[in-house]
Amino acid sequence: GDTTLGPYDTDAAENIAYDEDTQQIFVANAEGSSIEVVDITTPTSPRRERVLDVKTDLEDAACGNFDTESIQSVAVASVSGYPNKIVAVAAVSNDAFSNGQLAFYDASSFLFLGCEEAGSQPEGIASDGNTRIACINEGSSDGSDDFQGAMTMCEVTVDADTPVFTCATYPFTAENFAAGAFTDAATFRADGVRLYGPSGDDVALDTEPEGAAFTEDGNYLFIVLQDNNAYAIWDVQAEEYLFLRGFDLLEATMDASDRDDAIQVKSLWGSENTKVFKMLMPDQTTSFTAGGVYYFVTANEGGTRDGDIIGEGDEIEGEEIRFGATNPDCLDCGDDAELGRLLTTVFMP
Repeated sequence: GDTTLGPYDTDAAENIAYDEDTQQIFVANAEGSSIEVVDITTPTSPRRERVLDVKTDLEDAACGNFDTESIQSVAVASVSGYPNKIVAVAAVSNDAFSNGQLAFYDASSFLFLGCEEAGSQPEGIASDGNTRIACINEGSSDGSDDFQGAMTMCEVTVDADTPVFTCATYPFTAENFAAGAFTDAATFRADGVRLYGPSGDDVALDTEPEGAAFTEDGNYLFIVLQDNNAYAIWDVQAEEYLFLRGFDLLEATMDASDRDDAIQVKSLWGSENTKVFKMLMPDQTTSFTAGGVYYFVTANEGGTRDGDIIGEGDEIEGEEIRFGATNPDCLDCGDDAELGRLLTTVFMP
């Protein structure tokens, strides 16, 4: 079954989270600045049960009279000592220079439990299923100003059956890294981290984290930085980043043209048998443990940075440029039937 939560093209379902205890789906309505609660007790007939008015709740003085622009993410978390699941919501400020907010609700009673300041442009949310909730703050540029990417870590305690949230935000600055783990931008680039554009030499400003996942034991948080094609590990107990490094480039096997009316999956192109390497640039991640080894699974969107970085036109959009327009030096591999229609970028590590 299905249910309609808003008009077409209004970001009425930006992100979802499922509570298996109540059989409810919590849907982040981005432009509506609300959470739509959908009951799926009967999966073939889902129904909207209620709406959590996040915008109004955050306008309270206790939340600094926060002015919500949009809701970017929602997650359902289990907290030790609290009987019901907790819904965590990431809200972006209408003021580009203001930090976002996290709003918390009881997943069963829908009671607004409180709010805590996050970082700039909060995005993904993760829970360790025990006492911690993490929020990833993208901190992306608005075209003229850039903001710090960061991670907000919240510790949740329960006092007299009431959850208490204590949160702190950690940008990618030297003081938040383990000894010897933070270097300059050039060294990070040599390790595969894409740092580029107007803020490319400022690691804290140019990093744009997107999603995260706790390890099953809750000891570490794995963070993916999509635009930077990189990842970081946060040590929960030590409260520090252990490292920041780039994902390896992977050799591609694919059909590189969407206009030749044929399926041609291959690994070499042109008469010189040219190879192509792809960047993962993941949007989200999850984690599991097997045989005592941590594993991380990533959803590799391959999306590049928004905005007019090198120009706009028939061959260029933001930082992406059509490969055929780069005058490649490989023989005939820039033809549309080969790699010509593939999008690439001039900003490599």
